Amino acid sequence: MRCEEPVKILEILRLTEQGYSQREIAQSIKCGKSTVGEIQKRCRNCKLQYEAAAIMTNDEIKLLLYPDSYGRSVKEDPDWPIIHERLQANNRLNLQYLWEQYKEENIQGLSYSRFCHRYPAWKNETGKNVIMVQNREPGKELFVDWMGDTLECVIDSSTGQIHAAHFFVATLGDSSYPYVEAFIDEKLDKWLLAHVNALRYLDGVPRVIVPDNCKTATTKPSYYDPAINQSYWEFAKHYEVAILPARVREPRDKASVESSVGWLETWLLEWLRGKRFFSFEALNTEIQYRIEELVKRPFQKRIGSRQSVFETLDKPALRPLPYTQFEYADYIVRRTPPNYHVEYADFYYSVPHGLYKQLVTIRATAITIEILNDNRERVALHQRRFTGSRYVTNLDHMPITVTNTMPTILMVPNTACGPRTLVNKLMRLLTICCHHKLSKNNLTVLAWVYCSVLRNMAMNGWKLPALKLSLCNHVLTLP
Repeated sequence: MRCEEPVKILEILRLTEQGYSQREIAQSIKCGKSTVGEIQKRCRNCKLQYEAAAIMTNDEIKLLLYPDSYGRSVKEDPDWPIIHERLQANNRLNLQYLWEQYKEENIQGLSYSRFCHRYPAWKNETGKNVIMVQNREPGKELFVDWMGDTLECVIDSSTGQIHAAHFFVATLGDSSYPYVEAFIDEKLDKWLLAHVNALRYLDGVPRVIVPDNCKTATTKPSYYDPAINQSYWEFAKHYEVAILPARVREPRDKASVESSVGWLETWLLEWLRGKRFFSFEALNTEIQYRIEELVKRPFQKRIGSRQSVFETLDKPALRPLPYTQFEYADYIVRRTPPNYHVEYADFYYSVPHGLYKQLVTIRATAITIEILNDNRERVALHQRRFTGSRYVTNLDHMPITVTNTMPTILMVPNTACGPRTLVNKLMRLLTICCHHKLSKNNLTVLAWVYCSVLRNMAMNGWKLPALKLSLCNHVLTLP
């Protein structure tokens, strides 16, 4: 028989002692007449009256009336703490796998249904499902994440190809005021650009930014101590914010953005679905128009709207933006090769020769190449090159022996040499001048001497190709 709740048992006892019939009692407590009769029978067998039952606990009443069904575990429970620990440590495990292991050792143990029923009951009794209330301080935390869903809605006007839009979402902790921007992918440069645009849109800077443990935020995901990637760290230093990634598999750490993502997937993505745009700028304009409407809608469980709470609480608590906007830089670690030139984007930039075999960090922006040693000190600075010679060399980075001997190798031509040898030396000279950025005077003097000798040889009857002769004449006319 199903165990009735102690509240109903007490009411049956009270009405029975007042002389009501079983039919009247059944109508009063909304149960069957047979159920009333069964409870009365069990109370008579136990000699339980209303006055005694009123001071007993619920467990004591159930144990007294249902001794075979309640309070006595015929089969011993498994070791729930160990089972719970294994489930938390390995996300591939499930209750069915652990139950099958349990049954191999306890053939007469719990059935699978009772196993699945008692485990949640044990979690409730031990407080494993209890959560702590999180009070968000206004203007303190900005939660950021990529929306899980994408939308194929941007058409390339030149090729007709449809691109999928990836949506970046940022929300302030107290008001859940959102910022949404669409990008063609989720790479690091888009991630940082979205952060910069979000702070400019909010017109202020929070104290803490809480991202996920995604690849664009961390280089080493960890439950307690994730490693922030270099570019994200530079962004944090520029805006003077703390980056505190949420713990792995703990969505409650960033519940604000998780709930906003779900809300936006319904009210924004479904609104955009079926529309077509010919640029991401047009898509983002439409997104901002929709967001301005959504933030004015009142909350369902609190007073005000996202916009009103943002303007009242969050915005006054934000810090002002810095005077300069963050510039994205790409960071790559290289080991210095024997020629003391490190590679970035198919071009080679010199570093001091003393860093041979050491690791250096290349910080590349749109216009400069900055090279840092392992102490994060700048050791070289070059203008970034996209065309021309692939080697960019600073003479100060060369060994002293090379800089001292290089001019002596090529400075004084030997007139006893043939024109082929002199031309080869001239070409070596011009190559060194280009690679090592010799001064204009060095280029003019050295090249002029060689070209003068070669032209005199040609005038004295030596055979010299017309192309090389014209090169000599051109060098001799240099100012």
